[in-house]
Amino acid sequence: MFPGIGINRAWLGCAFPLFAALTVSCVAARAESGLSEQLRAVDALFEERNESLQPGMVVGILMGDEVVYEKGFGMADIEHRIPVTRETVFHVASVSKQFTAYSLAALEFDGALDLDADIRDHLNFVPDSGYRITPRHLVHHVSGLRDHWGLFVMGGQEMTSRLRQSQVVNIVSRQEALNFPPGTDFSYSNTGYALMAELVHSITGKTLRQYAGARIFEPIGMSDTFIYDDVTEIVPNRAHSFVMDSDGEWRREPLNYDQAGATSLHTTAGDLLKWAGHLLHPAGGPAAELVSTVTTMGQLNDGTPLNYGFGLWERQFAGNKVIMHTGSDAGFSTAFCVFPEQDFAVVILANFPVNRHILIEKIADIFLSPKPEGTFESPGKARLTPAALKSYTGRYYHPRRNVLDLSYSPESGSLGLSVYTGEPHVDVTLRADGSFDLGDDARRLGEYYVPEFDEDGTVVAITDEGKTYTYGLPRLHRFVRLPEPSDADRELARFAGDYRSGELDITYTVSADIALGKLYLDHIWAPQPVELTPTARNHFDGKWPFETVEFVRDQEGLPTTMLISEERIRDVRFDRVAR
Repeated sequence: MFPGIGINRAWLGCAFPLFAALTVSCVAARAESGLSEQLRAVDALFEERNESLQPGMVVGILMGDEVVYEKGFGMADIEHRIPVTRETVFHVASVSKQFTAYSLAALEFDGALDLDADIRDHLNFVPDSGYRITPRHLVHHVSGLRDHWGLFVMGGQEMTSRLRQSQVVNIVSRQEALNFPPGTDFSYSNTGYALMAELVHSITGKTLRQYAGARIFEPIGMSDTFIYDDVTEIVPNRAHSFVMDSDGEWRREPLNYDQAGATSLHTTAGDLLKWAGHLLHPAGGPAAELVSTVTTMGQLNDGTPLNYGFGLWERQFAGNKVIMHTGSDAGFSTAFCVFPEQDFAVVILANFPVNRHILIEKIADIFLSPKPEGTFESPGKARLTPAALKSYTGRYYHPRRNVLDLSYSPESGSLGLSVYTGEPHVDVTLRADGSFDLGDDARRLGEYYVPEFDEDGTVVAITDEGKTYTYGLPRLHRFVRLPEPSDADRELARFAGDYRSGELDITYTVSADIALGKLYLDHIWAPQPVELTPTARNHFDGKWPFETVEFVRDQEGLPTTMLISEERIRDVRFDRVAR
């Protein structure tokens, strides 16, 4: 199947068999020539990975029912100089979620699970929050459950520490609050997908690895795919993950998960293309019904539609509808993308951080004709006077996001943007429509900012219009300009003390450095204290998962409670305790 090439089969069957045969031959030759050019263009996107000793990736492309491209680039293991091949097995991170969700859909189809029942019917360790949480809430990320990765680190662990499924259960069992009532909002929750694995085990007596292997992978012929639920297991042909440090050197990035449901699928590009073929061409009967279920997006209680459902996003590339998911764990960076209207699919599996969305856009540009309404074109650039640029300079606050910091450099004449946690400023591109962004690649993904001005022409707020593709709902974060904090506002010494969370079973010691104007969070196992920078009164900024820290005071002004939040976790409570 070759997009854009049509053959009138009725005409070919008329009384000109020789001419018809020649016509078919010519059309086929042109098709083959065009495909060869397309495949060479794909090679050009990735061949630089082979130019030196560096991590790599495997790229697969499906057209109709034919795998037209499957090639590895770079190294699966830098230390042992083992190249990536078609047989290389990758950890695919959150691309795992669609298989977990498919397992629940299969259980419902079999009559073993009601997606709208209370999960506590099967998982009695989940605290009674006063609300009913259903499996459907879990698959659509609308359960309100806090994300266990952030809680794991807030609880004193490191991302490189070994995380077992039993520990996720323990974390959930001690939770005292939800982010929001189930079904009223969207917040991506790995916790929900970990609980889905627990549901499979409770209902079937099998681990998710066992159930998915028998119900999904074996029937489809995904012989190199399994859920890696034991970090001590040896996996032949496995890729290892790497990240580049600040000196430009590659470093190993360990992955230590015994955790199933949200992540941990190990697979190859070829197997994922078989899965893409299953979604595009289900065999009929139960398979077709299940595919229809898992490719239907969810909604909130009030009917507000989501662009997420059953472990898959729905979005567009160049105006073309896609069903997809990406994944990022340690250095692994993966993408699974199906274009149902074009009968086309792309998979990218990498063992280093890479911008998969841009690569998928480029591959789609090579093979597919963009729809007119989907053709991308950045707004024109604008040039502002130094005085106008200085009007942007300042810090901008959102109660649940890192502070945005805009600065003007007289030397370069440019405006730079960073979060207010010591990250480097990145030059912004100012646009003729009044918005700004971090360049065409960011703009192509819908990531940009819109300033608000007062009557004097000073920026008073900034709305983050971006990253809507990563949310089930459009997210417009409005950041308000902050005044410079005064010494009276900081009162840093008053915040010092010990604060304990019963649900995470940890105590943090807060100390103040008056000279530097900083607070520090520390605990007995911390490799180094967490640095907090004052933003608004009683509010501080830090690095994930301590993105925002708010202190609550009593009537005398003494801080009594510390609330810690990040994007997927809202207001974990730490109460001040006597020393």
